[in-house]
Amino acid sequence: MRGVCRKTGLNPRYFYESFEDRDALLVALYDREAARLAVRIDAETSAARRSIRAQVRAGIGAVLGHLTEDPRRTAVLVTGARGNPLLAERRRRAKDGLVASAARAGGGGDGSGAVRPAVAVAAAMFGGAMDDLAEAWTDHRLGDDLEAVIDHATDVSIALFRRAGQG
Repeated sequence: MRGVCRKTGLNPRYFYESFEDRDALLVALYDREAARLAVRIDAETSAARRSIRAQVRAGIGAVLGHLTEDPRRTAVLVTGARGNPLLAERRRRAKDGLVASAARAGGGGDGSGAVRPAVAVAAAMFGGAMDDLAEAWTDHRLGDDLEAVIDHATDVSIALFRRAGQG
Protein backbone atom coordinates (compact mmCIF):
# COMPACT_ATOMS: atom_id res chain seq x y z
CA MET A 1 0.00 0.00 0.00
CA ARG A 2 2.79 2.41 0.88
CA GLY A 3 4.57 1.58 -2.36
CA VAL A 4 1.43 2.31 -4.36
CA CYS A 5 0.95 5.61 -2.57
CA ARG A 6 4.62 6.53 -3.04
CA LYS A 7 4.57 5.62 -6.74
CA THR A 8 1.33 7.52 -7.40
CA GLY A 9 2.10 10.44 -5.12
CA LEU A 10 -1.17 9.94 -3.29
CA ASN A 11 -1.83 10.34 0.38
CA PRO A 12 -2.73 6.98 2.02
CA ARG A 13 -6.16 8.40 2.82
CA TYR A 14 -6.96 8.36 -0.92
CA PHE A 15 -5.87 4.74 -1.16
CA TYR A 16 -8.36 3.78 1.50
CA GLU A 17 -11.12 5.70 -0.26
CA SER A 18 -10.73 3.28 -3.18
CA PHE A 19 -9.62 0.08 -1.48
CA GLU A 20 -10.43 -1.40 1.90
CA ASP A 21 -6.95 -2.92 2.20
CA ARG A 22 -4.05 -4.41 0.25
CA ASP A 23 -6.06 -7.54 -0.58
CA ALA A 24 -8.82 -5.44 -2.15
CA LEU A 25 -6.21 -3.80 -4.39
CA LEU A 26 -4.75 -7.17 -5.38
CA VAL A 27 -8.20 -8.57 -6.19
CA ALA A 28 -8.99 -5.51 -8.31
CA LEU A 29 -5.70 -5.93 -10.19
CA TYR A 30 -6.31 -9.65 -10.68
CA ASP A 31 -9.84 -9.08 -11.95
CA ARG A 32 -8.69 -6.38 -14.37
CA GLU A 33 -5.88 -8.51 -15.81
CA ALA A 34 -8.05 -11.64 -15.98
CA ALA A 35 -10.71 -9.68 -17.87
CA ARG A 36 -8.10 -8.33 -20.30
CA LEU A 37 -6.78 -11.83 -20.85
CA ALA A 38 -10.30 -13.19 -21.44
CA VAL A 39 -10.95 -10.51 -24.07
CA ARG A 40 -7.65 -11.35 -25.75
CA ILE A 41 -8.33 -15.10 -25.74
CA ASP A 42 -11.79 -14.52 -27.22
CA ALA A 43 -10.49 -12.18 -29.91
CA GLU A 44 -7.59 -14.40 -30.93
CA THR A 45 -9.56 -17.66 -30.93
CA SER A 46 -12.42 -15.99 -32.86
CA ALA A 47 -9.96 -14.78 -35.48
CA ALA A 48 -8.62 -18.34 -35.83
CA ARG A 49 -11.92 -19.94 -36.87
CA ARG A 50 -10.32 -21.80 -39.78
CA SER A 51 -9.68 -24.96 -37.70
CA ILE A 52 -9.85 -26.37 -34.21
CA ARG A 53 -6.05 -26.62 -34.19
CA ALA A 54 -5.75 -22.92 -35.07
CA GLN A 55 -8.19 -22.00 -32.31
CA VAL A 56 -6.38 -24.09 -29.68
CA ARG A 57 -3.06 -22.63 -30.77
CA ALA A 58 -4.47 -19.11 -30.66
CA GLY A 59 -5.85 -19.65 -27.14
CA ILE A 60 -2.60 -21.05 -25.78
CA GLY A 61 -0.65 -18.32 -27.55
CA ALA A 62 -2.94 -15.65 -26.11
CA VAL A 63 -2.33 -16.83 -22.55
CA LEU A 64 1.43 -17.21 -22.84
CA GLY A 65 1.80 -14.08 -24.95
CA HIS A 66 -0.20 -12.00 -22.47
CA LEU A 67 2.05 -13.11 -19.63
CA THR A 68 5.23 -12.67 -21.65
CA GLU A 69 4.50 -9.14 -22.85
CA ASP A 70 4.38 -7.71 -19.35
CA PRO A 71 5.97 -9.63 -16.45
CA ARG A 72 3.80 -7.66 -14.03
CA ARG A 73 0.86 -9.66 -15.35
CA THR A 74 2.62 -12.82 -14.22
CA ALA A 75 3.05 -11.31 -10.76
CA VAL A 76 -0.69 -10.73 -10.56
CA LEU A 77 -2.17 -13.70 -12.44
CA VAL A 78 0.32 -16.46 -11.63
CA THR A 79 2.82 -15.72 -8.87
CA GLY A 80 0.53 -13.62 -6.68
CA ALA A 81 -2.20 -16.22 -6.86
CA ARG A 82 0.11 -18.86 -5.38
CA GLY A 83 0.37 -17.29 -1.93
CA ASN A 84 -2.75 -15.20 -1.54
CA PRO A 85 -5.94 -17.14 -0.71
CA LEU A 86 -8.21 -14.53 -2.34
CA LEU A 87 -6.22 -14.61 -5.58
CA ALA A 88 -5.92 -18.39 -5.43
CA GLU A 89 -9.73 -18.63 -5.32
CA ARG A 90 -10.02 -16.26 -8.28
CA ARG A 91 -7.46 -18.32 -10.19
CA ARG A 92 -9.34 -21.54 -9.37
CA ARG A 93 -12.58 -20.03 -10.70
CA ALA A 94 -10.80 -18.86 -13.86
CA LYS A 95 -9.45 -22.38 -14.36
CA ASP A 96 -12.95 -23.81 -13.81
CA GLY A 97 -14.20 -21.51 -16.57
CA LEU A 98 -11.42 -22.69 -18.87
CA VAL A 99 -12.28 -26.32 -18.13
CA ALA A 100 -15.98 -25.74 -18.86
CA SER A 101 -15.15 -23.95 -22.10
CA ALA A 102 -12.73 -26.69 -23.15
CA ALA A 103 -15.35 -29.36 -22.41
CA ARG A 104 -17.90 -27.57 -24.60
CA ALA A 105 -15.37 -27.05 -27.39
CA GLY A 106 -14.12 -30.63 -27.06
CA GLY A 107 -17.53 -31.96 -28.03
CA GLY A 108 -18.62 -35.38 -27.06
CA GLY A 109 -22.09 -34.30 -26.05
CA ASP A 110 -25.16 -36.45 -26.55
CA GLY A 111 -27.32 -33.64 -27.88
CA SER A 112 -28.70 -32.81 -24.41
CA GLY A 113 -25.86 -30.47 -23.57
CA ALA A 114 -24.23 -33.08 -21.34
CA VAL A 115 -20.55 -33.74 -21.92
CA ARG A 116 -19.33 -37.31 -22.12
CA PRO A 117 -17.14 -38.34 -19.16
CA ALA A 118 -14.05 -38.86 -21.34
CA VAL A 119 -14.33 -35.30 -22.66
CA ALA A 120 -14.91 -33.92 -19.15
CA VAL A 121 -11.76 -35.70 -17.96
CA ALA A 122 -9.78 -34.36 -20.93
CA ALA A 123 -11.03 -30.84 -20.21
CA ALA A 124 -10.04 -31.11 -16.54
CA MET A 125 -6.59 -32.34 -17.52
CA PHE A 126 -6.27 -29.54 -20.08
CA GLY A 127 -7.17 -26.93 -17.44
CA GLY A 128 -4.54 -28.25 -15.04
CA ALA A 129 -1.99 -28.51 -17.81
CA MET A 130 -2.59 -24.91 -18.91
CA ASP A 131 -2.18 -23.77 -15.32
CA ASP A 132 1.12 -25.62 -15.03
CA LEU A 133 2.23 -24.53 -18.51
CA ALA A 134 1.75 -20.86 -17.58
CA GLU A 135 3.77 -21.35 -14.40
CA ALA A 136 6.55 -23.27 -16.13
CA TRP A 137 6.76 -20.71 -18.96
CA THR A 138 6.84 -17.70 -16.64
CA ASP A 139 9.36 -19.44 -14.37
CA HIS A 140 11.63 -19.84 -17.46
CA ARG A 141 11.66 -23.65 -17.24
CA LEU A 142 10.68 -24.25 -20.87
CA GLY A 143 13.44 -22.45 -22.72
CA ASP A 144 12.96 -19.20 -24.57
CA ASP A 145 11.24 -20.22 -27.82
CA LEU A 146 7.64 -19.20 -27.23
CA GLU A 147 6.44 -20.37 -30.64
CA ALA A 148 7.89 -23.85 -30.08
CA VAL A 149 6.26 -24.08 -26.65
CA ILE A 150 2.91 -23.04 -28.13
CA ASP A 151 3.30 -25.61 -30.93
CA HIS A 152 4.12 -28.45 -28.51
CA ALA A 153 1.29 -27.49 -26.15
CA THR A 154 -1.11 -27.37 -29.09
CA ASP A 155 -0.04 -30.82 -30.30
CA VAL A 156 -0.52 -32.34 -26.83
CA SER A 157 -3.89 -30.63 -26.34
CA ILE A 158 -5.23 -31.77 -29.72
CA ALA A 159 -4.06 -35.34 -29.05
CA LEU A 160 -5.73 -35.30 -25.62
CA PHE A 161 -9.11 -34.23 -27.00
CA ARG A 162 -8.89 -36.56 -30.01
CA ARG A 163 -8.31 -39.46 -27.67
CA ALA A 164 -11.19 -38.38 -25.45
CA GLY A 165 -13.46 -38.13 -28.49
CA GLN A 166 -12.74 -41.75 -29.31
CA GLY A 167 -13.71 -42.93 -25.81
